[in-house]
Amino acid sequence: MTMNHCERHKKAQVDLAEKYDEQIAINLPLAWNWDNRYSASIPYVFAFSTAVAALEGAVGDLVLDFACGSGWISEWLNRLGFRTVAVDISSALLNFVKKRLACDSRIDLERFPVRLVECDADRLPFKDESFDGIICMNSLHHFADYQIILEEMFRVLKKGGRASFSEPGRCHSQAPASILEMETTGVLERDVVLSEIHTMAMKAGFAAMTITPLMQPHTVNYDYSQWQKFMKGGWSITRNYLNNVRNSIECANAFFCLHKAGDQKDSRRPGVLRVEMSAVEVCSAAPPNSPLKITLQVTNAGDTVWLSKPTVPGFVTLGVKLRRNLRREQEYWRAPLPKDVAPGESVVISTTLTSPSSRGRYRFKLDLVCEGYTWFERVGNRPVVKYVEVR
Repeated sequence: MTMNHCERHKKAQVDLAEKYDEQIAINLPLAWNWDNRYSASIPYVFAFSTAVAALEGAVGDLVLDFACGSGWISEWLNRLGFRTVAVDISSALLNFVKKRLACDSRIDLERFPVRLVECDADRLPFKDESFDGIICMNSLHHFADYQIILEEMFRVLKKGGRASFSEPGRCHSQAPASILEMETTGVLERDVVLSEIHTMAMKAGFAAMTITPLMQPHTVNYDYSQWQKFMKGGWSITRNYLNNVRNSIECANAFFCLHKAGDQKDSRRPGVLRVEMSAVEVCSAAPPNSPLKITLQVTNAGDTVWLSKPTVPGFVTLGVKLRRNLRREQEYWRAPLPKDVAPGESVVISTTLTSPSSRGRYRFKLDLVCEGYTWFERVGNRPVVKYVEVR
């Protein structure tokens, strides 16, 4: 396809956006005011959930909303706690995004800003390795050169990042609605063939491609007797189900994710969490409600960088649990790491807590916590136990 054809299709997209009804665009996809079909919103909700789950992101991640349209994806990403950059070729659509984000007081642009950028998506104006993730919802199939798009996505993704897609399948360009759209507006409607996408993604540098084998809600429904046959492994009903899944993914709605290899895991997406604790100093006796200093050295014996800043889920702290006699153990104290800790690295943690107000013999359990995920003890580490007399 020549550059002239490419430019014509881009211009058609811009021209079509200029004709959109502003109120309809701002309300989509949760309101179909012109025909009252609430059910038309469901595929968008389902596809968004599937695509975002594939990112396996963390609160505060920076996500590229690729070819954002009227911005509903950026709006929902904001509500989930992602920072977003929304890009589109149309200034009219970006204006809709700006107005959409001003409609709801629950949108927190101070903590999770949404930056709007007008640009050609095949020439992204961002530095290499800028984004934690990319989400592309029903947009890739409008582009003439998938290879260029995938190479740009790879370039701007950080190591370990993912690009998640929801796209129509190999039959899209021949659907009556697609043919009508191309004839009346000039907007390009292409097929998305997973085998071809895989080949191009590997050429672009991606390490892996995963496909989520899901159908849209209520594509297949069973009555109870059919469900029992399915649960018992009935060959005929199982074969039909698998055929429906294959046809849905290949021809109707493909959910896939491209993975960029990463050099290092961190505690936002932890791998192996292992700690060695040594040089533990805890005073064996203290008066009630008095300062009690704890010092210990911890060594990262796993494969995951422990993040220290408490800005996102997945940072690591020292946790202290307290128990007296046979009473239930309770979480008592948290102390931050002095800095990020790479695998093989050691740091000294020093913290001063307040001793319990009641006299008695207390059992202090010292462990690390990957906040929002787990205590290290729960994944096979042995905590340090010390006893303190409060008297």
